[in-house]
This record gives sequence, C-alpha cells and structure tokens, in this order.
Amino acid sequence: NLGERLVFNNGILLLTVFASILIVIFRGSTDHLIPLYAVGVFLSFTIAQYGMVQRWRKLKTPGWRLKAMINGTGAVTTGVVCLVIAVSKFTHGAWVVILLIPMLVAFFFKINRHYRKVESQLAMEGLPDLSRHSLSKVLVLVPGVTKGAVPAIRFARSMSDSAVGLHVDTGRNPASEARLREEWEQVAGDMPLIIIHSPYREVVRPILEFLDEMRGTEESGPVTVVLPEFVPSGLFGKLLHNQTGLMIKWAMLFRRDVVLCNVRYYLD
Repeated sequence: NLGERLVFNNGILLLTVFASILIVIFRGSTDHLIPLYAVGVFLSFTIAQYGMVQRWRKLKTPGWRLKAMINGTGAVTTGVVCLVIAVSKFTHGAWVVILLIPMLVAFFFKINRHYRKVESQLAMEGLPDLSRHSLSKVLVLVPGVTKGAVPAIRFARSMSDSAVGLHVDTGRNPASEARLREEWEQVAGDMPLIIIHSPYREVVRPILEFLDEMRGTEESGPVTVVLPEFVPSGLFGKLLHNQTGLMIKWAMLFRRDVVLCNVRYYLD
C-alpha cells in the first residue's frame, strides 16, 4: 500500500507495532535493544556492499576494479563485525534477530512466488475465444413478495427474458404458498417461480442444490444469482433482523459458477 509520500503505509504501521512490542518486552533497556539493532544494521551494510561489488563487476565502468575492491573491503569488514556481534551478544537478545531474519526472508520469497503466480494466471496468453459465448442463466432469490423484492425482480428481468424466481418454503403451509404465487404473478408477471420445500428450515443448502441442477454442463456458462436484501436504518435495526442474506453471500463466495448480484432496498 504505497502512500502519498511514496512510503509503504502498512509496513510503517507493522514496524511501529513490532517496535512497541520489543520496547515492552525488553522494558526499554538500550543494553538489550542495541544487539537487535546492530545485527540487522551490519547485516544490511554487508548485503549492500556485496551488491555494489556485483554491480561493478557487471557494468565494468572505468575504475570498476578499485570501486569493487573498496566495496568488497567494506563488505568483509561489516560482515566480520556482524558475526562478532551475533556471537558475543547471542544470549543478550541477538538470537531474536538471527532467528527472525531467515524466517522473514523465507516469508518474503513465499509472497514473491504468490505475486508471480497471480501475474502469470492473469496474463493475456492463452486467452479463450471471446466470440463464443452462452446466455447467462438468471435466478432471483425470493424470500417473499415485498417492496424489497421488486427492484431485484425488475433487475433480473432486465438481464434475461428467461429469468427464474426461487423461493425456499420452510413452513409447509398450502395457503401461504398459494398467496405467494398470487402475489408473485401480480409483480413478476409470467416469470416462473419455483418453490422448494425445506422441512428442516434450511435455506442455504436447498439453494446450492438447485444451482447445481440449474448449472448443467460446464459449457453452459455461469448462473447469475440476484439476491434482494433490505437494509434497515441504524445499527439497532440491523441487529433485530437475521443475516440470511449474508449467509447466502458467504456460501456463493466459493462457487466459481455463480455471479452474485446483491440488490439492496434501503429502509427509511
């Protein structure tokens, strides 16, 4: 996270936290903190001087042998000082740095491999044929026919003429089911509504099982799931309602064959 002043903000914050922890652990004693500082500093000097030697050997500019000898002498000197401090102050706190540096380097290499892997997978090589495409299947989840569901139904119909509504019934009440279908026809018209009965009051699993059936073959393209969700005003209002929508979104997060559209209806 490169900040406005061209410094890595997250790195500075982490250094601040760890420096504070060290001060607390060592009770602010400079006698114990200096070995930590000295090992890291002289190791950095050694690596920097060695890097300069390699630079002169590679560029071979005029007078590079003398420059390489000067930097090489500096690398040997600071390297010896680093070893002396590490051995003599090992039990006085230097062991922390000696242990942490290899772990940090290994961690940095792992981070670097991750970024390279992401870059290779996002590269344009091997791009599939974009001229071939299949129509996306659209499924709108219907917790109930309310004002909060109307924008989601309209949004689903704007994407596809073959959109389908899905309602998970946890009550097993024929009268309420008939009323739901009647209200659905008034709002959604000829859009089909599929009702799944869930005797154990589960909501997420029946939806996922229906998506597996709707998905079909791998070549049929992803399923666009439209999730209506009303948003109460204020924190107190949010606490008084269950988080079924959040659980559904969490379940959809790990599915590669689903595009989730969350249509919110804000309450005053």
